[in-house]
Amino acid sequence: MAIFYRMYDWGNRAMWVLALLSIPFFLYASFFMIPASQAISQEQRRADIEVENVSFCAKFGMPAETDQHILCAKDLMDIRAKEDQRTADEVQNTF
Repeated sequence: MAIFYRMYDWGNRAMWVLALLSIPFFLYASFFMIPASQAISQEQRRADIEVENVSFCAKFGMPAETDQHILCAKDLMDIRAKEDQRTADEVQNTF
């Protein structure tokens, strides 16, 4: 039985050491990695939306950088905002 107690004691100490060593990683992740990845994700989403706007408006004869294209892109952004609001409302009502 003594060997089991020693194994338990060794395992317990190892887990505590592992927990203490993981704290700096979690602090680094929460303060640096997560905000940076969110910023990258938002920038990627913005770029994707811009590409979608250009291709959609060009499909209907509004070349990029024209007044018509700017109005078309604005209308698309309004549509996306309304859809995002509807989705947020549905999620809020679900929970």
